[in-house]
Amino acid sequence: MENDEQLGKFLVALWFIWEQRNSQFWNKRKLEEGEIIPRALGWLQEYLDMQEVGSEANRQGGGKWRPSQSTDFTISVDAGCLTKQGTGLGVVIRKKDGGFVAAGVRRTRRQWEALEAEVMVVKFGLEMAHRLQLHSIAIQTDCQQVERLITGQAISHVEVGQITHEIKEMGRTFQQIE
Repeated sequence: MENDEQLGKFLVALWFIWEQRNSQFWNKRKLEEGEIIPRALGWLQEYLDMQEVGSEANRQGGGKWRPSQSTDFTISVDAGCLTKQGTGLGVVIRKKDGGFVAAGVRRTRRQWEALEAEVMVVKFGLEMAHRLQLHSIAIQTDCQQVERLITGQAISHVEVGQITHEIKEMGRTFQQIE
């Protein structure tokens, strides 16, 4: 276990150094040398903390993936609001038989509220499906409030009203959507 933990820290540090190199090269943003490793390890700790919470949810029966039976593709989306690192958006697209099609991740430095992040990740999933020219899709999210907003079963919140409207418009471009 100790070796796995050390390897994980090493790999995260390498990834974070590479990400900082890209940030400096492309965006002219630079961290001080003494900040890189502590920030990488802080990011790793936040990730591990979230995995523990997610594992608890899975033990309670909520974590098993199931494909849509009425569409060709299932798009699973989730957002993570990291307290120090911004917000992460994740999308996985699978075929009806569970076969992998695509995945995407976006990380923003902006700290979104949970509802805003969950709505943004649905939009990200629809954008990916549109780029892949998928026509029959189901969106899976663990945020029931987003489901109610998009289906019109809940009154739209001011902070996500425009994004919700954009999602509904995007949804009209698919032959079938759930």
